[in-house]
Amino acid sequence: MKVEVAGASIVGDIVIEAPPDVVFEALTSPDQLAQWWGQDGYYRTYNWKVDLRPGGERSCEASGTNGQSSTVRGVHVEVDPPRLLSHTWNPSWETTLPETMVRYTLTAVPEGTLLHIEHTGFDAAHAKSQEGHREGWMRVLGWLSQYSVGKKVAK
Repeated sequence: MKVEVAGASIVGDIVIEAPPDVVFEALTSPDQLAQWWGQDGYYRTYNWKVDLRPGGERSCEASGTNGQSSTVRGVHVEVDPPRLLSHTWNPSWETTLPETMVRYTLTAVPEGTLLHIEHTGFDAAHAKSQEGHREGWMRVLGWLSQYSVGKKVAK
């Protein structure tokens, strides 16, 4: 897995040992998102809402071990199962961050799925936030990979 800052973006790639349809469903099913996005002892997400169509809203809440709550809201821009998903990103903990965009591209490879993520829209004034998001995407992609590999047989 590689996730790095590239100009105004965060880009990353990971090969997940599950087919694209399994990975896409893990990225879009509210029940599945709540199962894998987060980790005990760190934070857990809940109350996922996903209207899976261009213009449809997406949101979740999270609760950290310190008791702090947060939300992330967005709107789907591109929905092309199981190869492409993009949405805006508006986190409650970043009140000065302009709206950013997250785009997932899923490609079938012999090992399963190559997932490419690009999180765009950061500016120089938000370099610290961009680095924090890069670290966050490292964790999130790891959780997604572990979860999807466990689901590949069940599909």
